[in-house]
Amino acid sequence: MPILIIKVAEPNAPIKDSDPSIAGHAWLSLEKEGVSTQLIGFGRNEGHYFIGKTYNDDDTRYQEYHQRRLEISDEQYQKLIDFYNNPPAYGFDSSSYNVLTNSCVDFVWKALEVAGLNPYGFEGNPVPISNLGALSALPYFTSSFGGDPATGLPWPNDTFDSIRSDFQRITTVGSPIKPMCGFKPI
Repeated sequence: MPILIIKVAEPNAPIKDSDPSIAGHAWLSLEKEGVSTQLIGFGRNEGHYFIGKTYNDDDTRYQEYHQRRLEISDEQYQKLIDFYNNPPAYGFDSSSYNVLTNSCVDFVWKALEVAGLNPYGFEGNPVPISNLGALSALPYFTSSFGGDPATGLPWPNDTFDSIRSDFQRITTVGSPIKPMCGFKPI
């Protein structure tokens, strides 16, 4: 089965050959048969504040991040590839960037919507790290287990606290992989 890996970098995360990320970052990675096949990311075009660009190298640029792995179907895998290759076909404007309304967070949640993992069209919190709880609710997002009836999400500090442990902290800058404080690795 294909694997979707959701990745989130904290504010001030180190970036290779660049200044640290001020707000953090969110992106996706796909694996098939144990091999990384596609990185799916979006951000502002370097040097241009309001011009957007899709990226396929966030794994090599971001040196510390949290990740969560989910098994997905072949159909969901293909939908994620199709979305990355042509975001406007799915209603995402990849030519413009706005930290509040059209950012990496919006891109990730739109990709998850296209793949059927975000059926409520949830757009997330503008600060990437603030999305760990909601992203941990996947795949429960697609079932009716209670919580906020408007979004389908569990109430904050309720179910999120018990399932947030699905994220693992990854670092490539000199120290071994270690779990986040209060989080257990998968």
